[in-house]
Amino acid sequence: MSIQYIFKSGRINRLVKKNKFPKEFFYGYFYLYKRGFNVDLKEEDQIGITRKNSLFFRILDKLSILLCDVSLRQIFCLLNNHNLKLLNKSEILIVTTNSLGLTLSLLQRLGFIKKPIMFFVMGLIPLKPSFVKKRIYRFILKNIDLVCISKNEKRFLENIFHNKFISYIPFGVDREFWSTNSKKIFNENYVLAIGNDYSRDWKTLIEAWESDFPNLKLVTSLPVHTEKKNVTVIKGNWGRAFLSDEEIKVLYSNALYVVIPLKETIQPSGQSCCLQAMACGKPVIMSKIKGVWDENLLRDRSNLLFVKPGSVMSLRNTVKEINNNKELQNKLSNNGKQLVDQFYNDELMSKHIESTIKGIIGETI
Repeated sequence: MSIQYIFKSGRINRLVKKNKFPKEFFYGYFYLYKRGFNVDLKEEDQIGITRKNSLFFRILDKLSILLCDVSLRQIFCLLNNHNLKLLNKSEILIVTTNSLGLTLSLLQRLGFIKKPIMFFVMGLIPLKPSFVKKRIYRFILKNIDLVCISKNEKRFLENIFHNKFISYIPFGVDREFWSTNSKKIFNENYVLAIGNDYSRDWKTLIEAWESDFPNLKLVTSLPVHTEKKNVTVIKGNWGRAFLSDEEIKVLYSNALYVVIPLKETIQPSGQSCCLQAMACGKPVIMSKIKGVWDENLLRDRSNLLFVKPGSVMSLRNTVKEINNNKELQNKLSNNGKQLVDQFYNDELMSKHIESTIKGIIGETI
């Protein structure tokens, strides 16, 4: 069975450099290779998607995204014989980026792509989509195999796509990489906050952070402005690797705990950071958004601490509590690590991916 992965960026660079890196963002690629599948990996720039166009075309592209969330630029880049041949040579395509997933889905709907598409969706549709947007999504994604990494988002999409089967695969992190075996290189006590998606609520976090709190290391490429002396902003981006994976691991491993403040969204925002921190044995404070991926397994005051989204007071009070409660820190650390070991690791995710692929291919034979 031949499988073609289409990713955004960051994977090939890690493969070329051959440094140690976590495998979760390869979505089963290595596992399937070891299982004997013929797997291939391409990034957007390899098929010309990152090329710049004229000002007129860029404006047209923005309008198309605004109207139907599909990039005309991506469509024209993919509509050439070389790329169509590439996309149609494998038995299944796997895509994990919303913009590219919608583009490929539309090309399949129009008959240019003949193969099934396994589309990992994360915050694909806003919480309150218009009637027109719903109709557009239903048209584009009619024959696409959607996969959610959040049970809540799965239920949300099932209400939009009536009678459409949507898979759920629990996202899992690489336990071998995200372990507690890391150097103690910081001679300070600090708290870590990290992430680049637009659902991160850095404004609320900074407002909540009092002068007597531990130092806060905030890793992001998003614009963050603060004059607070106990808040340090560090530039970080997974795709561009401003910090290496090993450096990020060290930041996790040396932190007192990890804070993930989020704006309300159906997207399972903060999921990978939460699970990476837990795998490193770190307590986690996270906003309880609608996109929380499994409310049965993620339990407040058992394996993490939930706070109200957008609430400075809720976040501030929770930080105060954990700062002064070593017993609670140890409880969250132990239970969080057990949660990853049992339910949210890369091995389990990869097995689910293999099973889902076989189900999709079997349906198309």
